[in-house]
Amino acid sequence: MEYWAQNLDWSRLRRLRLYDSSVPLAADLAPQLTALDEIELSSDYDGDNMNIPAFFNNLPSTLASVSLPSVPTSGLSTLTAHAARLHTLSIHTSPLTNQDLSLLRDALPLLKTLTVVCTRDAGTWPHDTLSILASFPRLQSLTIWFPIGPADAPHEPYLTLSSASRLFTELRERGASKLWRLRVHSGFKPRPFLGFPADSAYWWGHNVTSFVCQGHGDDGHAPRVTRCLKLSREQNERLRRVSRGERMKKEEENHIEFLVALRGPMTMDNYLNWRKERGRYY
Repeated sequence: MEYWAQNLDWSRLRRLRLYDSSVPLAADLAPQLTALDEIELSSDYDGDNMNIPAFFNNLPSTLASVSLPSVPTSGLSTLTAHAARLHTLSIHTSPLTNQDLSLLRDALPLLKTLTVVCTRDAGTWPHDTLSILASFPRLQSLTIWFPIGPADAPHEPYLTLSSASRLFTELRERGASKLWRLRVHSGFKPRPFLGFPADSAYWWGHNVTSFVCQGHGDDGHAPRVTRCLKLSREQNERLRRVSRGERMKKEEENHIEFLVALRGPMTMDNYLNWRKERGRYY
């Protein structure tokens, strides 16, 4: 990295992706990044270890797109300093407080694309948080990560085809009139070099799910289509039919991603029993 720092013309760079170990050096390079538009910082640790404030404070230009694992220790001022151009923001590992979200809404009026982590409390969806998200004035595309919780007691309510559709409808009804796409995920955004014990790896990989809801324009609240990103087009059509009451086929009962998209995650015990009944010991 030091070689490239000394021999590359950094003034022409428009997009930069960094892993946490590179950030301290990048902070020294920041004054040379006069054309930078987009920055993505990734880490398998807390963002506090990434020296993010020094990097942002040394940038000579404002950014249009920022992706971070968490809010910097210096606070949201690190981000709001880029309000004049910032239209895309992703904070994809740590949840934001409702106060933080309100501050971002008021300080970043140009935001059109947003990615956040939301938690479910006491078995309910975070309706207050959804209300704040719906009040971002120009928001068109929203991605929400819901932590799945422990394998013996996954967090409720479960993310399913029907609940994903209801979340989109709720956001539109709460005022997100420009929102045309909602992506919702259970689990968390994958981090570099993350490993799991054997059973946990299979449980997590099979019990997380993702949906995308594509909506109408300003004239409608309901999503035009909601689909599971882990299923094919044909499987999604079957999923919609089964969710409306059609009988499930045998092969669908043996398809874990289909079952999770329909009903939500299994507990670890139920998952291991499901595998055992089908002779799956992988």
